[in-house]
Amino acid sequence: MHVRAAVRADIPTLASVYARAFHDDQLFSALHPRRNEFPEDFTASFARTFQTLFCTRNVLILVAADESSNNGVAGVGVWVRDGTLGGKDINPRAGLLLDVEFGLRALFARIFPPNDRSGAPEVRAEFDRAFARIGAKDELIPPARWHLKYLGVDPAFQRRGVGAILVSAGVDRAREEGVPAMLEASPNGKNLYEKLGFRVVGEMVLENTGVGGPVMRWDPPEAPVE
Repeated sequence: MHVRAAVRADIPTLASVYARAFHDDQLFSALHPRRNEFPEDFTASFARTFQTLFCTRNVLILVAADESSNNGVAGVGVWVRDGTLGGKDINPRAGLLLDVEFGLRALFARIFPPNDRSGAPEVRAEFDRAFARIGAKDELIPPARWHLKYLGVDPAFQRRGVGAILVSAGVDRAREEGVPAMLEASPNGKNLYEKLGFRVVGEMVLENTGVGGPVMRWDPPEAPVE
């Protein structure tokens, strides 16, 4: 198994892997309460997300590739180079064409909003508010950071170290730059991240549903721990 940057042809597979990985997850059960009734919409929501991320300058989509897995993809990790680091491109496709595609996709989404019959817009809005509250806490969020935005492993490859490989690939980049790495974990994922050196620094909870999980941070050895 090896880690590589995602290519456009991976997007349908990434969406499928993510939908299967999080079908029974507590958070995504709240965000997509009708996913069993509309499974195609559930998967399509992830495809749209990956399409947007694929044309974002400060996003790096990593694939854990294995020939025996679904279309060669055992897992996916999405890392964002954020804060004061955001001025440096990490997307291997960064450039004018990427910016044009990003703008066109944003415009198209405003004109033709997707009809996700599996989702609950009110829970999505609550999630966005909870995420913004965490982002506003300077004591939790360092000004320069790598952020693990998404991590999904094909159920057939779970508990085989795939997640750790994808997390470590981003942490290694944060270590090289001497900056922290951040993530929002599910309760089930907390142990994995702690084994990789992350610590709990906060909690993100959706007010009306009670769904949430820990906010975690990894600091490079040379950086003081707050």
